[in-house]
Amino acid sequence: MSSKTVRVTLDKDSIDNAVAELLRLRNKIQEGTAAFVETLASIGVEQAREGFSSAEYDGTNDVSVSFSEPSDYTKTVEAKGDATLFIEFGTGVVYPDDHPEKPPDIVGRGEYGKGHGSSSDGWYYPSENGLGSNGSYKIRPSGKVDDKWVHTYGNPANACMYNARKHLEEIFMEKAKEIYDQYD
Repeated sequence: MSSKTVRVTLDKDSIDNAVAELLRLRNKIQEGTAAFVETLASIGVEQAREGFSSAEYDGTNDVSVSFSEPSDYTKTVEAKGDATLFIEFGTGVVYPDDHPEKPPDIVGRGEYGKGHGSSSDGWYYPSENGLGSNGSYKIRPSGKVDDKWVHTYGNPANACMYNARKHLEEIFMEKAKEIYDQYD
């Protein structure tokens, strides 16, 4: 949206016209801002969903991504599910701790969840749904013929939300110009 000049003289009609023009401009800015925020949130959700759906992860990937609307001109991209942090930050001590933005309150690598990731030999988990993308089937001797387990060393950090945010930062100005120009 380019800059606008509203000229006014000190008479009733001119002041009324200036007020009407300022209200019209305010409405255009509000409409443009709502469209801009909606567009960025939609792109953020799409990017994060792609990241989570293609993530290298052993286990059930139950992550869903959407956005919420805490206020009129604010949207928050959210990833929810039991596997969210495991996929975003990685698991297991055999993978590097290389997520670019590790939260300060997260426990040591391999210690979260049930703590199985702290073993360099990996760990087993029962599998009803088949393999994740990073493990291998093992039959554990338990007396049951169909006792299938997956052996895993964990998975690397996939940084799905981080990468979605970085993408939004890269396209921010381009999208702002594209959208606000429509409201000029």
